[in-house]
Amino acid sequence: MPDQETRVFVTRLRTGKRSLKLPLSGMSRKDLERFRFGDGQEVRVRVTDERLEIRPRRDVGDVQDGLGDLALQLRKLEMCLRTLRSHLSEPVTRNERQEIPTLESEVAVAIDCLLADEILPAIAHLETAAGLTPDALREV
Repeated sequence: MPDQETRVFVTRLRTGKRSLKLPLSGMSRKDLERFRFGDGQEVRVRVTDERLEIRPRRDVGDVQDGLGDLALQLRKLEMCLRTLRSHLSEPVTRNERQEIPTLESEVAVAIDCLLADEILPAIAHLETAAGLTPDALREV
């Protein structure tokens, strides 16, 4: 999954009549671009008690790109789960050999269910949404 990085630094706020200028000396231009901030860009501002949140405004194409990136990350997670699963034997049913399933069997079933019920459908949904176009919607 994406690395969540927290940056903490101190800066001095400058205010105008209806504006804020916040020098971010603790961040580089590359950092700002990574978070999708650019000069003159529209941003969303949310103000609550003792909190000011400024987020870049993203269009649907940007969001679709993000969904595609998430699908790739889930594919990597899928491969990791499949690798772990390959180290376990096939689960035995209770009727085959024993009344109580083994720990190995339970872990294998948990991984199989996670892949089939959660990860693979999520990847499919993300890839579909990432590839949607207005023309494709008209065809439906």
